[in-house]
Amino acid sequence: MRLPYLPSWDNVPVLVTMKTEGIGENGEPEVLGQYDGKCNFVHKTKTAVGKDGRTVSLGGYLTIRGDIAPTIPLVTGEVVVDGRSRKIHSSEKVRNPDGSVNHTRLELLT
Repeated sequence: MRLPYLPSWDNVPVLVTMKTEGIGENGEPEVLGQYDGKCNFVHKTKTAVGKDGRTVSLGGYLTIRGDIAPTIPLVTGEVVVDGRSRKIHSSEKVRNPDGSVNHTRLELLT
């Protein structure tokens, strides 16, 4: 059994650059991969507690059908959506009852 996720829901162009949390050889985070396609982007202002305990302001979230990074358990990096670059605050891979990934959800900082 699979949960419904219609391809028509993804209508906003997006570029997701997945990076490592640490620093690579050249002093910058290493790029693990990119996803260039369509997403469902929702503008929603919300506050959350960041990794260091500070309050951060979230500017929305996006969902992408399927698993955009099958080899990466948690997606970190940045997103270019609506002509603006935003950092990824958190990621989630929503699963179907059979264990496959239904969609990927990324919460974005403002």
